[in-house]
Amino acid sequence: MLSLALVIAAMFAIALLITAIAPTSQVAGVLGGVCLDPLSFFAGLWVPRQKNVTPAAKHTGMRRPSARPADE
Repeated sequence: MLSLALVIAAMFAIALLITAIAPTSQVAGVLGGVCLDPLSFFAGLWVPRQKNVTPAAKHTGMRRPSARPADE
């Protein structure tokens, strides 16, 4: 529960920083979109895929609903 509260506080802080910097709402939307990609990467949403994956690792990766096959 504490981690959720800290994440919410951090996201509000980032949003307030973007709002303070951006002169218009359109610029704030673009800055928010630009910040989304690195934040998603460092949160672990996007992970580089490896080409040489063992069959066991490929099988366990398929159990996750958001996972795709390692070798397409």
